[in-house]
Amino acid sequence: ENTAELLSLRERQSVVRVRENKKRELAQRQTFVEEILKAALEIFKKEGRSGALGEKYRNWLKSCFEKATSCFDEEFCVSCAKEDEAAIRSLAKGAKLKEVVTGDYAGGFKASDPKGRISVDCTLEAAVKNNEEKWRDLIMRRLGE
Repeated sequence: ENTAELLSLRERQSVVRVRENKKRELAQRQTFVEEILKAALEIFKKEGRSGALGEKYRNWLKSCFEKATSCFDEEFCVSCAKEDEAAIRSLAKGAKLKEVVTGDYAGGFKASDPKGRISVDCTLEAAVKNNEEKWRDLIMRRLGE
């Protein structure tokens, strides 16, 4: 009887260790994915506005700007990456843009009404965060290949 209890105890301890190892592994994977996504934003910040990627980015920026401006009936303000200020001002021709300020973004912008009641986050950071699960799955599949 003691042997059966001892085996049962060891089995439960083994199950607990396996679960703890799984939790650690998942936490490490999550940290790894977060580091990859952060590095990708930094790389984009330095190199993403040129070449073929730059053209895709400008199209994305234009699309986001058109969608964001449709949210405002009155004047609005924009905070954007310094590298995007000229593009935002160009896109804003004819829009009720009150002011443009620069912020620390990898790319994209945030638009809001002057009172801050309505806010639209079209930053690359927000796009990555909103799609983090999809990116994590893609990264993990690629690592498994």
